[in-house]
Amino acid sequence: MVHGVPGVKLEKIQPITLTPAEEFAALENDELLIALAERVEAGELLTGKDAKYFNRNMNRYDELAEKLGLVDDIDDEDEYDEEEYVDPLESLGGDEWSDLMDKDK
Repeated sequence: MVHGVPGVKLEKIQPITLTPAEEFAALENDELLIALAERVEAGELLTGKDAKYFNRNMNRYDELAEKLGLVDDIDDEDEYDEEEYVDPLESLGGDEWSDLMDKDK
């Protein structure tokens, strides 16, 4: 009974559980997140609640994208395969190094 109202019973509300795909779609359509992303892309530095909201949701977006297989295997920071990468300076022989060093003098 709720404060004298007969027949009214309070029940605990169960949280709505979204699938990863549904949560991902919700983030993609989040108007506030989209607006904040546009501000960041324009070079604006977010602060306070905006920064917290943006960072939390973008991190979750990245987690879901990875979980759903929507990201490349290559990290943004590491855009090349280290095993295939050849340092152009390694191809220079000992004499060529000497020649380059002498030119600087």
